[in-house]
Order: sequence, then C-alpha cells, then structure tokens
Amino acid sequence: MRLFAQRHSGRGSPPWLPSRSAIQAGAAPRGCPSRSTSPVHSPVFRVGGLVPTRGLVRRCSRSRSILLTALLAPSLALSLSCSDDGRPDGVPLGQGGSGQTSGGSGAGGSGAGGVGGSAGKSGSGGAGGTGGTGGVTPTQVFDPSAVYLFAHLEAGGCGGVVAATSDLEDVEGGFPCDAAPLIVRPTDGALLYREGAVLRLWEPDFIAQGYPPEPETNDIPFAAPAGCEPSGAWFDGSEPYFACGAPNRVRTRQGNVDLDGDTLIAVGASGRLLTGSGAQLRLRTGGAVIPMEAGGLPLEVSEIHHVRALSDAFLLLRTPSVARPPSLLRVGLDGSLISLGDYGAVAGVTRVTACLITPDTGAVCLVELGAARGVARFSREAAGEVLHTEQPGDALKLQAAALFTGP
Repeated sequence: MRLFAQRHSGRGSPPWLPSRSAIQAGAAPRGCPSRSTSPVHSPVFRVGGLVPTRGLVRRCSRSRSILLTALLAPSLALSLSCSDDGRPDGVPLGQGGSGQTSGGSGAGGSGAGGVGGSAGKSGSGGAGGTGGTGGVTPTQVFDPSAVYLFAHLEAGGCGGVVAATSDLEDVEGGFPCDAAPLIVRPTDGALLYREGAVLRLWEPDFIAQGYPPEPETNDIPFAAPAGCEPSGAWFDGSEPYFACGAPNRVRTRQGNVDLDGDTLIAVGASGRLLTGSGAQLRLRTGGAVIPMEAGGLPLEVSEIHHVRALSDAFLLLRTPSVARPPSLLRVGLDGSLISLGDYGAVAGVTRVTACLITPDTGAVCLVELGAARGVARFSREAAGEVLHTEQPGDALKLQAAALFTGP
C-alpha cells in the first residue's frame, strides 16, 4: 500500500474538511422545494494522517438543508424559504399551488407523494407531487462487473475500507465495525452492505484526520419489507430480493417469493432465479421451473461458493479448498450444467480461501502464500498473478477480509 500525505493546493477549499459533528442538518419548512448542491470533490480522511482516500461530499437530500461551515464560507447556509402561508414563491393568491415537491427517493423503496400546494384565497389546494422512484444517486459508484476488496485498518475488525482489486493502493472508507458488504446494485453502482439486520447504501465519509467515529451516519437506510430481518440480498436490475433470515425465505417489496421450499442461489436478468434443494438445482423463468441436468457433475447446493449471473447463463464455483479455484461450471437457460475447465495455478499460492467469478470467466481470490495472506487473480486460459501480498506493518489488514461484486 502506498503511504503519502494529502497536500493542499492553496486554492479553493481549505486544506481540511470538517468532522461530521461540524455539519449541521436542519429541516426545511414544510412544503418548501428542495435545492441540492453539486458534489464537492475533496479528500475524505487520512488514515493515521497518512493514507488518503477520495470521496464526495454528499448532496443535500430532500427536505434538508446542510450548513457547510468552514468548507464553503463561514456562516454560509444552503437553506430553503417559503412564503408565510406556505406557498411556493411566485404562486399568487387566488389560485391553488401545484404539488410542490415530487416524492422522496425512499432509499430503495417507493417514496411518499409530495406535499400538495397551498390553497389560494379563492382556489383549491394543488395536487400532491408524484411518488418517488425508490432510488438514490450514489456519490461513490462501483462497477458491478469488477471485484472489490473489503478489508480493515485494525486487526480487530474495525476501520473498514474498500478498494478495487485492480488498484489496492486506492482505498475508501469508512464502515461500521461489523459491516458486511453484500452486493453492488447494477443499475447505478451503489454498494449495499449489512450491519446486523440493518441494510444501508454506502456513502463515502469525510473527516479532517483519523477514521470517522460514526461512519454509518451519512449512509442511506435501505428498508427491507416489514417483518423481514434480512440476511442477504440480490438485485434484478434495481428490484431487490431479500433473504429473510434464511435463503429459502425470500421476499420482494411486492410480497413473498414462492420457491417451493428451495434455496435462492442467484438472481439473473429478467427475473430468472437459480434455486435448489440438496443435489437438485432448478432454473425458474417466466413461471416455468426447469430442473438442471447435472450429467456427470453432481452438485450440492451447500457446495456452491459463488454465482455470477450473465445475460444467457449462470457461472458457478464450488467452495475452494486447495491452491487453486475449483473447476468453473456453467448453467445454461436450457437447464444444462457443464464444466468450462480448470483454473491454472498461481506461483506462491498455497491455499485459496474465497473467490468471486469475473464476467470474463476469471476468478479473483483471497489466498494464502505460505504464512502470508494476499489477493490473486486466476485464469483458465492464461497465467494468473498475485495482486497483493500482506506485509508486516501494512496498514491494510486481510485477517477478516472479504470480496464483493455485482450480480
């Protein structure tokens, strides 16, 4: 990992960003239209004063104004105003105002309808705004086809940071101590993570020095259906599927998903579901249930380590146990299950502990290199490589590391 201090150019914003306690949020008056700031590029925090991370100051959200003291200018407030009777500015008396706001983003669910316009002295109230789409615009975008590393800056499991496995010197933070990244949403690159039974969409943190003390403060709650304590999640586009305590208890925002007792293994394009029970895998698409024809490749659901959903197939890996990933398997839309071949060895790797498949059929894995931990890339057709080897004294700790990607 490259260690260097962040320099300030002497122009523009000050050479430090305020701690989160210096960012004060206040509610806008009821019915005021929102205004948002453009993202402000800035250093996020310096881990131990040395390791920089990048990020964006989060946009002001609906019905909030954010006071950026010491960042934009002293006492400069991004605030909203309304007429005394609650009308939007410019709507005269004698006519009802139109719906003043559209629905909120809803952080993954349906936003509430906007507030109706105030009635004029001789007019009726305007109609409420339309409901929100349920999305948010992430300030940090991840590539759902890439594989990322989630590691820690402390051996005890706190100080969570993420980095692309293609550039492990460029880290982003921070996360709660017991955060577990789940999946990158394919429609917009937002990262969904779980803390206990709470789901959030991650946002970068900004702080002057050290590690943010409450890094989840600016992350966006991602509501699961009522009565569901989520233990996992998948996406079909922007539509989430939730495992509610067990992988065979699956719900969407529209209700329960009947899998006939199967475990949900993966969600593919156009609502295709790969499910299974015991040694029987099934493809569910358009109301049809197609049993997998295993041929000479018996496969237990409990053996499946990772699945990558493609437009016309699913790629599967069994749980690794030796110095290279297991053979790559392919489930076709016709119910066929075939082997695509073995991965080559990578010099120095003595054991593979976890792997994720890449869309080009490669695999990025957490590995052991003798007594050291590391990250390696494996290929079926070319030589693989070690991407990172943990060294004594490294800031990035791989003891409880994990990998994540998109569907």
